[in-house]
Amino acid sequence: MSSKALDKEEVVGTDISELFNPFPGLRPFGVEETYLFFGREGQSDDALVKLAKSRFVAILGASGSGKSSFMYCGLIPSLQGGMMTEAGSNWQTMVSRPGSGPIDNLAESILKYKKDYHDLSQEDQLIERTIVSTVLRSTSLGLVEVIKQINKGQDINTLIVIDQFEELFRFSKLEAKNSDQNESAAFINLLIEAVESPEVAVYVTITMRSDFIGECAKYLDLTQLINDSHYLIPQMVRDQKRMAIEGPIAVGGGKIAPRLTQQLLNDVGDNPDQLPILQHALMRTWGYWVSSRQDEQAIDLEHYNAIGTLRQALSQHANEAFDLLNKRERQIAESMFKALTEKGAENTGIRRPTKLSTLAAISGVSEDDVERVVNRFREPGRSLLMPPHGVEITSETVIDISHESLMRIWDRLKQWLEEESKSADMYLNLSEAARRFQEGKASLWQMPDLQLAINWRISNRPTIVWATRYDEAFERAMVFLETSERAYENEQRNKALLQKRKVKNSRILALVFGALAVIGIFLTLYSVTQSNLAKDNAAKAKESEAAALISAEKAKEEEQKALSALEQARLAEREANIQRDSATVAQKRAEIAKIEAEIATREAVFQKTQADSAKVEAVVQRDNAVAQEKIAIQAQKTSEKLRYQAVAQSMALKARDVPDDQLRGVIAKQAYDYFIAYKEPDTQYNGDIYSGAYYGIKGLLKLDQYEKNREAGRDAAAFKADSAFNQYHGHTQVGPGREVVNVRSVTFSKDGSKMYSAGGDGRLLQWNFEDRSYIEVYSQANVNRVVNVSPNERWLALGTSEDEIDLFDLYDILKEPKKLEGHRGAVYDLVFFEEDVGFASVGADKKILLNNYNRSILLAELEFTTKTIAISPDGRYLAAGSMNGEVLLFDLEGVGAPKKIVRKDMEQKPILDVKFSHNGKFLAIGGLNITNGLGYAFIWDRENNKQYGPELMGFSAQVNDVEFSKNDSLFAASSNDNSVRFWDMDPDNIFDLPTIIYDHKGWVWDASFHPNGGYLVTAAEDGLLRRFPLKPDQMVDDLCNYITRNMSDIEWRQYVGDGDEIPWVETCIGKVKPNDEDSNPEIEGESPRNEEEILEMKDVVDPQKILKGEDLNPETAGPRDEEEKLEMKDVVDPQKIPKEEASNPEIEGENLRNEEEKLELKDADEPQKEQKEAETDTEKGKNQLKESKKEQG
Repeated sequence: MSSKALDKEEVVGTDISELFNPFPGLRPFGVEETYLFFGREGQSDDALVKLAKSRFVAILGASGSGKSSFMYCGLIPSLQGGMMTEAGSNWQTMVSRPGSGPIDNLAESILKYKKDYHDLSQEDQLIERTIVSTVLRSTSLGLVEVIKQINKGQDINTLIVIDQFEELFRFSKLEAKNSDQNESAAFINLLIEAVESPEVAVYVTITMRSDFIGECAKYLDLTQLINDSHYLIPQMVRDQKRMAIEGPIAVGGGKIAPRLTQQLLNDVGDNPDQLPILQHALMRTWGYWVSSRQDEQAIDLEHYNAIGTLRQALSQHANEAFDLLNKRERQIAESMFKALTEKGAENTGIRRPTKLSTLAAISGVSEDDVERVVNRFREPGRSLLMPPHGVEITSETVIDISHESLMRIWDRLKQWLEEESKSADMYLNLSEAARRFQEGKASLWQMPDLQLAINWRISNRPTIVWATRYDEAFERAMVFLETSERAYENEQRNKALLQKRKVKNSRILALVFGALAVIGIFLTLYSVTQSNLAKDNAAKAKESEAAALISAEKAKEEEQKALSALEQARLAEREANIQRDSATVAQKRAEIAKIEAEIATREAVFQKTQADSAKVEAVVQRDNAVAQEKIAIQAQKTSEKLRYQAVAQSMALKARDVPDDQLRGVIAKQAYDYFIAYKEPDTQYNGDIYSGAYYGIKGLLKLDQYEKNREAGRDAAAFKADSAFNQYHGHTQVGPGREVVNVRSVTFSKDGSKMYSAGGDGRLLQWNFEDRSYIEVYSQANVNRVVNVSPNERWLALGTSEDEIDLFDLYDILKEPKKLEGHRGAVYDLVFFEEDVGFASVGADKKILLNNYNRSILLAELEFTTKTIAISPDGRYLAAGSMNGEVLLFDLEGVGAPKKIVRKDMEQKPILDVKFSHNGKFLAIGGLNITNGLGYAFIWDRENNKQYGPELMGFSAQVNDVEFSKNDSLFAASSNDNSVRFWDMDPDNIFDLPTIIYDHKGWVWDASFHPNGGYLVTAAEDGLLRRFPLKPDQMVDDLCNYITRNMSDIEWRQYVGDGDEIPWVETCIGKVKPNDEDSNPEIEGESPRNEEEILEMKDVVDPQKILKGEDLNPETAGPRDEEEKLEMKDVVDPQKIPKEEASNPEIEGENLRNEEEKLELKDADEPQKEQKEAETDTEKGKNQLKESKKEQG
């Protein structure tokens, strides 16, 4: 466009309906917006030369410099215009981003250019993507091969654009934490091989932030390519920026005041990072100008200032969107933006594109809720989130912020970014502390770190989805935090108890001192009273003396008259004084004696009070000591129980890899004994213990040849079999080059004595469940897909790969079956009604038919393919699971359309099986997640209309069958990953790991519980039926009958533990204990058994006896009577010995060394004398235990 066209004087006013906003905001320009891209005219020529020379060019630049816009509006249009003359103008451009799956994203980008790809069904598109991804991963030439297939000989150039290439380095770091694969290196090798290949004309362009250039150094070939061919986006000069401002405005039909242009150029300055912010400010200014302008008015400063200028426009715009949200949506927005961003080095922000489904899981809300919030931030004129407005959002859509500048400009997001960084740091510190604590290198957290962690947990409410993005060990970290919190609370309780004791003692002392004070006050009052009495007596004495003087004067006057009378008076007076003084002294002595008696009484009361207080304190101390001792003993028992549980589980895991059948069996037996002795009361199943027991008994029942008997109706042939323990052979073909035949379906008679199986060989077999013999009921050329028996056991229905259903009369089973028509194509599933009124079936023709044994009635013709149906126990409802992830629930007694049971995330999860529980409360659903190729299963609670328990994960391939046991206590699922798994349906156990059975040589098509609930039978691709006991004791009880020896001391140390800590026990009573030289291959080299030994072992284990259920050990042949069993149990009980050893003070000491028990022992304040006595008693118990063992030996 010429400069004349940009002349502001020639831009005339236009009608507002002709105006359109020419600025994209934060997002880059698209290829279709090339006519709006100004300021970099001619710069693409240099990049074009480099691309033509090397078939590779790296477009580098700082954040916000316009790399993506330069690619879409500069380089790509130049190629399509034929500017690379030697290559021509025939180009196809494939744009991809590494994201969270570089190779899968590249595969999807390539397939968009395959002609017939968009015409395929959703299922076929998934297959195509899986094939292309597999080819890309299989070899470094995978991209070359895929491009060749896409082009199919066409003379066309292919440009592969990898935008935001720096995302690959973040993916590489996450990959290093969570996987052993190196997809990042494989992705780079694909690009390099394609560039260097002479077979296809592939050109590769990447855009990458220049601050990530150092990350490329770890990839040598990529470093060389970038060194040879890269283009650094130059910084725009002032005139180029002027063009970038005025050019789009002119094209959009507007005009701008010169002073606003100058202001914008000044605000932008020389920082290239401001270009996206400039585009956003212009987009906002244009919008405000259009809504408020007057006739012929140009875009001016008033419009620019109204949107907050370059400094505040972006933050204001984001806040406007945020303010439109309600309270709940704001919480979702905060969680979402925290997940989409990350604080990088030097406080820079890093984008973290995330799928919509993952954002919903992190926020703990539905995908619809997250989608509403996302749409608020990507409305027209508000391009803050990607993908842009108009692009449909699904569960797998990757949500991303439009540009890194949003993290630097929006104040609210900067605050969230800081909070998320602190939250992540706290979690990482907590996870590291938990790891160190588990390794024994650190202790539990104390205040104040503990309080900070608790506050973090309350305020952030972390989820496992959020946490695993930083560290996988979320559960370990949370358990560590809870354990630290409980330990601190126990410590505080102990301190509070000690403080209460101190307060109580203080009160007793206060009472004693108060009593003494009362006594002191009484004595003081008594002293004052006696003093006053003495003064009164003294006054009376003076009065008497005065009277005596008067009498003396009178006596002198009459001296002569009464000398004798006076003398007698004096004598009487003296006697009176003596008597008075004596009485006074006696009175005082009596009073003093009384006071002393009262003091003695109070002193006695005080002494008694102190004695009672001491007695109470002694009782309290004793009770505390007893309580602490009980706590210590319980802690010791708990620790001992956990220890032996861990030992049992470890032994079971080790047993699977032991090549020696005898040793594997004895390890599995001992692991089971420990598990039973120390398991939690409500724990019924443990997958590792079950696996150890299963492989232990299976290995001991190996057969070299499994002979089939012609007379019993079996094939007259012999072939190899891996175990006589649980296999049923009948569908497998025989002879050289035989093919494996699928067993597609299996079902039981009502009492479980018979079993029916349908195979891909067209044969229908009836089995004797106990002795495994069979008869061939029927054989035909079609593939048998499903077999089922009516509840009254009158009819057996067989669904085939063709149009018909074969109906057999079980009263005359060998009679030719009745042919029932109605379906066109294969019959996928059929289910009988409980009332014996007929059955329902579904087929490849998408029809559900109801059959009354004579004719078929159409229930529904479905839109999508449906491979499974189920009927509720009451016969009212029929459930159908379709390949589009929906479950249709038909009310067979009502009218109207069927009810849909569907979860939000089921669009990409075809359903392959549905089953009602026998009580009708639950509906189980299983199938395939086509987005990742993994199987899934979950249980729907029909009464509460929600999922029961967790989604049952762990399958690496599709789930073919789901089953409930007859009493609904167990749930099983079989899969194409060669496994069958079962869960305990108890609400407290459904969240535990399942029991997993990996013992199939191919896909497991079907599984069925025996009516008595004791077995699970599977039908597999390898042509075998297998029966599995559901409880380990069914396998372990007879294990010692086939074991010829116990473990040696070295084997005990290797598989159980140190003999000093876990003493050796006789696992199988009466069996030999080998010498270490006999069992240790380092001492005695491994050597194969000679023929004589093999024959001896064969005599011990007779395969034919196994099939008949006979006892194979000649030493134990014949049932022991109850008296003998009790005597042997009394001699050595392997479950009791480890418990008795728990009294060993060395073990006890180890178990009591955690912080909580130390505090409890300190509070108990046991005297040293009692502690020594307890240690002496413990040592005596240890010696008695050793003597008992000697006597038993």
